[in-house]
Amino acid sequence: MYIFKKSSNDLAIVAVCYENICQFEDNSNYGITHLLEHMITDSYSDIEDKYDELCINNNAFTGSHEVVFYVKGLSSELDKIKEDYVKRVTNYKPSIEHFNKQKPIVYQEILDLFTNSMSNTFFNSLTHKFNFISSGGIPEVIKNITFEQVEDFHSKYFKVTKIIEIGLNETEEFKEFDYKKVIKQPFNKSNLLVPKPNSISDDSINITILSSKIEETEDSYYLPFISKLLSFGMKSPLYQEIREKKGYVYWIGTDAVELDYFSHCLSIYTSTSKDNVEAVSKRIIEVLNSPEEFLTEERFNLIKSNMLIQNKIDFINNVSKYDLFLEGNRKNISIQSNFDNINYTDMLKYYKESIQPENNKYSIYTELNFTKGN
Repeated sequence: MYIFKKSSNDLAIVAVCYENICQFEDNSNYGITHLLEHMITDSYSDIEDKYDELCINNNAFTGSHEVVFYVKGLSSELDKIKEDYVKRVTNYKPSIEHFNKQKPIVYQEILDLFTNSMSNTFFNSLTHKFNFISSGGIPEVIKNITFEQVEDFHSKYFKVTKIIEIGLNETEEFKEFDYKKVIKQPFNKSNLLVPKPNSISDDSINITILSSKIEETEDSYYLPFISKLLSFGMKSPLYQEIREKKGYVYWIGTDAVELDYFSHCLSIYTSTSKDNVEAVSKRIIEVLNSPEEFLTEERFNLIKSNMLIQNKIDFINNVSKYDLFLEGNRKNISIQSNFDNINYTDMLKYYKESIQPENNKYSIYTELNFTKGN
């Protein structure tokens, strides 16, 4: 449970949460939750001008399991619209008008995602290795979803699980999703790989390197911390070894990817010329296999200091944990809650046991794996 103290700028959020919905999708309707998110948002488009007038940001997201709708603005202005907003979201009934309008929009959104070389390689890699893909859906599946499917899915699974108000009183309580109650109902998504239609160029090849699945433990909050240790800033180990010393890449990034509520993986992604793919991949694995050399205590203390100061900035801006929640970023919330427990020795132990390639099988993918004709 987290307690929020209201800061001087009186920023507030009202969020309507539907938990554990995406797990009920199957190969015939993958992306239907995302489509319904768009349809519900469309239902209050007639008052968008009012939100703009009151400087209220309204948005929604479909996470790996949950769907969250929210409005954010000054407490005094949010009070004027919050009851109407909650009623519109929770009382929504699917309409053919919203379906016909939003389906092509969602289709194009996902099509854009998978025709981008970097995101195509990244998401197809996750699907290939973990039977996982973005909860947004797959173009060919979304194109064939019917209005009857939408009506049926909405009536069965769109049940509000909580309404959260943050910042409207002096202190607010917020409980994380009880993800331990999730019913795991995975289906085989391996046939949902989306080939990239473009031809491969020698100029730049996208690479995604994935660890094996890392199961949830009480120390899992170290994973996003380690991700930042590896790639944050020009002095980070990966930037220094892959870009500054070798000139192989312009950029390189890492991420702690949430596969489900119970497991994660570490991803490393970058792009390089076709001739350098093997050298880049090899050097990345070498860096990951040398924690004493690259994940030093000095580097650890620098990142911890950075994150502590960032937390203070977030609180000054009154964003903090509930904005991270709205981004679906539970692991960063967990980091903030466990900062007193974070220490170099335990971090290194967790890294060696769970992340280091000597104890964790990594897979290397390039866009060549997912391009038509290859």
